[in-house]
Amino acid sequence: MDEDLQLWTVRAFDDAADRVTLPSRERWIPAARGPSRRDFPIFAVVVAGLVLLGIALWAAVPGRIDVGAPASVGDKAQQPMPSATAAAANGCDATGNYSTPVVAQYPTRNLRTPQEQQDLVRQGVGTDMGNVRIAAIAYLTDVGVLSGSALTGYLIQPTGPHEATVVLCRSDGPRFRISLAQPFPNEPRPIWTVGSYQQGDR
Repeated sequence: MDEDLQLWTVRAFDDAADRVTLPSRERWIPAARGPSRRDFPIFAVVVAGLVLLGIALWAAVPGRIDVGAPASVGDKAQQPMPSATAAAANGCDATGNYSTPVVAQYPTRNLRTPQEQQDLVRQGVGTDMGNVRIAAIAYLTDVGVLSGSALTGYLIQPTGPHEATVVLCRSDGPRFRISLAQPFPNEPRPIWTVGSYQQGDR
């Protein structure tokens, strides 16, 4: 009797289950959820935060190599005085007769005052005035002395702890002897400025 009742109950449940209509699969099994447009701003903020963190950590590492800057900005050993160049190496020498020195004047048409130039370097703005030869060429070009001239050689002569003389030889005119100095020698990246220049014979 009990077995018959159990069998009847199981069959009744099976029949009832067959008559029940199940909802579509999407209603009782959630679809796989991919990234939505609402997630993009969060992802962008996380990536930006990681990039900023990486930059901050990189900047804080001592002894890092900074492209375009001295290995150690405060290390004066990285800023040596220019060594004398051999006259025979480029066919330019300092011998000859020179005119009375012409005192340099700043600012020129394109060159700022020495203080303004040094301030720009301190702020991280690139300048070639840290190179004694380029500083000499830039000044004479800006005041019109080297306009249209092709340089055939140069000579650098250190004359003091923060002073040097640069001789520039031209292919189509007289040579020039330029006296330069570092007006701010205690700066991490001191600039060179022209004090005076003289015109010499060929």
